[in-house]
Amino acid sequence: MKHERKPETPQDTFLGEPQKPSRRQREREALLQAHAQWKAQPRMSSSPASGSEAQHELPERLVETWVTPPGVDLSGQQFRAARLPQADFHDALLRGANFDEADLRGANFQNANLRNARFRRANLGWANLQNADLFWSDLQYANLHGADLRYANLRGANLYRANLCGADLTHADLSWADLRESDIENAILDDALPGIEKPSASGPTFSGAQDTELDIPFPPSSA
Repeated sequence: MKHERKPETPQDTFLGEPQKPSRRQREREALLQAHAQWKAQPRMSSSPASGSEAQHELPERLVETWVTPPGVDLSGQQFRAARLPQADFHDALLRGANFDEADLRGANFQNANLRNARFRRANLGWANLQNADLFWSDLQYANLHGADLRYANLRGANLYRANLCGADLTHADLSWADLRESDIENAILDDALPGIEKPSASGPTFSGAQDTELDIPFPPSSA
């Protein structure tokens, strides 16, 4: 018995057509393609301030809309002076990334690996850095006003003259961190390690330390 094919209805035709990707999906695909191209380039040994860094930077239009998939590897990426307010980098691998002078207001770095990353003069106001690994990171002159640094690993971080006004450092590990001349007015320091007692003329002081120097041996660089 010959089976006749049922004619397609307009509804069937509509359901069979692939849906157009949204603007956000297209932007994300473009960012991932640009990152894949960057990863394929030979790595350069020049300093971050050299002229060759432009070859590693993503197009500005795309950087402004950066949203990363969880766990994406962006180690060593250049984001210097990028405009990234409210960018989402949660759970990202960003070891050695350069965010110097970047606008990162309200950005999400929760659980991100930011070891040896650079944030000199970056604007991290109200950023979410909860549980971020900032071991040996460079945050000199960074604006961290109101930032969420709860449970952050700031061991060995350079926070010289950083603005930490109103930042939440509850349970943050500040062992070996350089906090000279940093501003911690109204910062929440509950159970921060080592215990910060009060600011002084040359910077915050720590419980169990002499003057403003931490009497703790330096950690190994591989820690």
